[in-house]
Amino acid sequence: MPNYDLMWEHPPTGPDHRTRPLPYLIDCPSEFAPDSALIRFRDKTLLPLIATDPGDPDLPNFLKCIEDALAWRATIAPPDRFWRRDKDEVR
Repeated sequence: MPNYDLMWEHPPTGPDHRTRPLPYLIDCPSEFAPDSALIRFRDKTLLPLIATDPGDPDLPNFLKCIEDALAWRATIAPPDRFWRRDKDEVR
C-alpha cells in the first residue's frame, strides 16, 4: 500500500512560477515518473538548453527542481517508493 504522506512530500519536478512567458514548451516529468525519466530530462533537455542559452533566468529553476526531486528520492527506502520503477530496478 503506498505511503500517501510521501506523495505529498515529494518535491515538485517543475517550478511553480516563471520570470516571464516561456519562449519554449517544456514538459517536466511527473512525480510518478521513474528516476531515469528525471535524469534523462535533466541530461537531454535542461542541460543542453542551459548550454544554448546560459542567460535564461528560468532554466536553472527547472534544473533545481529536478535535482531536488532526485536528491529527495535517494533518501526514500525502496519499499516506500511510490513512483514507477526503472526497468532494471529491483525492489
